[in-house]
Amino acid sequence: MYQPTISIIIPVYNAEQYLNRCIDSVLSQSYQFKELILVDDGSQDKSGEICDAYAKGDDRIMVFHNQNKGASAARNFGLDKATGEYISFLDSDDWIEPDYYQDFFANEDFMYDIYFQNYVCHKGDGSTEIKPLKPLSVKNGNAGEAILYLMKEVKFGWSWIKLFKHSIISKYDIRFDESISLREDELFALQYCAHIDSLCIRPNANYHYYIYDNSLTRRFRDPIESIRISRLLMQESSYLSYVQGIQEYEESYFLRNLFLAVLKLYVNGTLEGYGIQKRILVIREFLQFYFAHKEINIPYKSKRAKFMYSFLWNLHSPRLIDFVLQRWFSVSYKD
Repeated sequence: MYQPTISIIIPVYNAEQYLNRCIDSVLSQSYQFKELILVDDGSQDKSGEICDAYAKGDDRIMVFHNQNKGASAARNFGLDKATGEYISFLDSDDWIEPDYYQDFFANEDFMYDIYFQNYVCHKGDGSTEIKPLKPLSVKNGNAGEAILYLMKEVKFGWSWIKLFKHSIISKYDIRFDESISLREDELFALQYCAHIDSLCIRPNANYHYYIYDNSLTRRFRDPIESIRISRLLMQESSYLSYVQGIQEYEESYFLRNLFLAVLKLYVNGTLEGYGIQKRILVIREFLQFYFAHKEINIPYKSKRAKFMYSFLWNLHSPRLIDFVLQRWFSVSYKD
């Protein structure tokens, strides 16, 4: 069976606490990958030294020390250096099981345009979670149903747990958007999947993803920036016209994010820099989109959230909503 070559790209920034675990898991793979590209993104700890030490003992490892520009820039730099037929991205604080790459191909000769795999989520409280993922494969150019399934299962956006064909990335010059630091991997996946003809989902959970209290994904997201990025993703999804139902899904997801953006103004106290005009702007965005898309249903995690959602749009007035939410969450903006 033909074994395609794989380039593994890991952006590294101040990861000395976890980096050995990550790199060791790559070097323990049963599948013989072609190269491991470590991009030190201006680390201030010993991460760069750790990378250099590994490179001295294995000629498959390439290390680059760059100025700090963020994970997207580091991944893009890695793409420029990669030579493998497939591209894999890992986060430096995660690790993979020995058969992670072997299980993507699973003794099958057909080379799909994109592979997905499941993962284990390690939470800050020490618990773990694996959400089931059903196996699927599409070879006939109609991957729409599989993509929508992955989106609904919240498995579509991550750049890790995937293998991308290098030839597609190069042909269409697909890169991570360095102007955003949230959901940039989802945007990359949307742009990539606009050009695929085949897709494969492996249900194995060989990737170990960690959520830390201070990680970027857990930190507060600026409401206006969150809305901008969500709108950008909704617009990009229009290029996946072959995915039946994607417009309805993205509109529902966007409305949910608008609702969350409103709540973020109040749930954790007042936000610095958010005077009455900026709060009104966020609330008005929510109301305008809701009244233009009344038919949309969004999922609620609790009865309280469902009640609050219905209550807010019934108030109609942004200033009245602002007044009510300040009292609801016991916060007080000094306007």
